Amino acid sequence: MRLDTDMSPAARSSPNHRPVPTTTGALSGLVFSDLLYAGIVTMVVYWALDPFARNLYSHPLVRWFPMIMALPVFALGWIGRRVNHLAPPPERTRLLLSLFWPLLAFSLMALAGSLYGRFAKSVGETFLNMGLFGLVGGMLTTWWLLSSNAPYALLRSLTLAHLLWALVSVASAILLFPKEELYHSLEFLVLPVLMLPFLWSRSWLWRVLSLALPILAAIALNKLTAYLILLVVFGVVGLDMTLAKMRQARFALQRFSIAYSAALVALITGGTTIVIYFATKSGLPSGNLEYRLHTYQRAFKRFLESPIWGRGFTESAVDRFELFTVQAATQYLPTHSDWLDILANGGSIAILLFAIGFARLLWIAARALLDPNRWADRAWLRPYVLVHFMAILSGLVTCALNPVLNNTNRSWAFWINVGILVAALVLTHPGNAPRNPGSTRQ
Repeated sequence: MRLDTDMSPAARSSPNHRPVPTTTGALSGLVFSDLLYAGIVTMVVYWALDPFARNLYSHPLVRWFPMIMALPVFALGWIGRRVNHLAPPPERTRLLLSLFWPLLAFSLMALAGSLYGRFAKSVGETFLNMGLFGLVGGMLTTWWLLSSNAPYALLRSLTLAHLLWALVSVASAILLFPKEELYHSLEFLVLPVLMLPFLWSRSWLWRVLSLALPILAAIALNKLTAYLILLVVFGVVGLDMTLAKMRQARFALQRFSIAYSAALVALITGGTTIVIYFATKSGLPSGNLEYRLHTYQRAFKRFLESPIWGRGFTESAVDRFELFTVQAATQYLPTHSDWLDILANGGSIAILLFAIGFARLLWIAARALLDPNRWADRAWLRPYVLVHFMAILSGLVTCALNPVLNNTNRSWAFWINVGILVAALVLTHPGNAPRNPGSTRQ
């Protein structure tokens, strides 16, 4: 551990100055409440993935156990930061709000409507999770990182917690295949983070070998969503590598050659994928198309009935399914598309806040990732940020086809990734100086 001795004498003599510990270790510089929060995130990801098939979602008390454990941690962290004057600087707060405000408005809208439905209309199944975890998972994670003395170390710890349970989940899925569908609807928590070994490696041999991890994860699940997310992840990484090579090329002809080669590989890969799909279509899962089309049509009809604000998130999040009997504990089932649920229950207002918020965030993140100057002194951080970018993009694709955002720990885990990405963008913003100007790698 070292103190911030690189600061100017005037800064060190300031009455508001405190020595800031900075180190390069994985957990170095993290205070006790940071370690506790990393533990909570580890618990949330474990509860979401449930890698040992313990049915952690089946009992309400067990399902909410991470939140029960998190409440005193939140209180301790808030008190500790107040006592030690560790609130994020004003410039960081402004950047946070500028990045997050549409998603914050969406979360508040969903939360307010759900609370009204629960207490005023006695609705049993509300959209509480959709609104609550935008705040608890997204805003709180960003705030925790931005107010930490060692934000980079904490960010790395949260990412490694995702990698740990992704690896355990894949191993467990292989052992339990085909009895359990361990991370179906959670592909965004597994496949993107399994690209970290590929992004870390500098050897082409190890890179090729490391690609077996996400491919194996998709095959072990054997779901159409998993294969779709695999294509998304490979597409993002391939595009990122192509653009990096083009930036390094000195001549226009070289850049054209790289772009042409990448486009050719993409076409061959796409064509091969289509051929494999039709050749193996009979052996692939059907996706339960009849069920989905029925619930999707019903959701869209509700949107047409009230296109401005929908039902205000005040009605039930599940409906009785009467087309046929399903193999479930109840016939009251979700739409199986968070996007359509938002459209039907929040109308144009909610879907625009949600879509514009994420489109804007991902666009800003993509531009940041493609800016080499932003990572000149923190190249080690870029793979972590790229992984969370892919997790959010994959999560948005996943929640178009499955219920994610209204499931307790799935939603929480998704929004944690959002919080990490927003914090990373704020921390690396060119006009946002770190707490300790003499250190960027903690």
